[in-house]
Amino acid sequence: TITWEPEHATWQDALGSGAIEPPDLLFAPNAGVAAYPAWKNAIFVAALARVTIATSEYCEWSVEMEVDTYKMVLQQAQQSGYDVATASPNRFLNPFRNPGQRPFPWNLAPNLSNGFCTILDFAEDPDP
Repeated sequence: TITWEPEHATWQDALGSGAIEPPDLLFAPNAGVAAYPAWKNAIFVAALARVTIATSEYCEWSVEMEVDTYKMVLQQAQQSGYDVATASPNRFLNPFRNPGQRPFPWNLAPNLSNGFCTILDFAEDPDP
């Protein structure tokens, strides 16, 4: 079920107010996790609520920065005494990406539209 909650600025606010249940998944194509500071709170709340995060990025380098952001947010939360879930990011090349590198001659690093994906599965039980 997809829920629209217009009374709250973010899903984290709606979750905190009890207006919605924790989602099963946060999906964000071309998310820019490391570039946008608002992601830090979303990662923190997802770890508290054990919500899986799935993202895609344009650049392979962005995925590396994203993984560093995940680690930093979770480490800070744990050091502050929060009982947050931990997870190891699973990185992979999107099999449904657009073919070929994006046409930016000034950026010759691996660069594909929705090409690089990460899944951070907080819902996964580490002790089956």
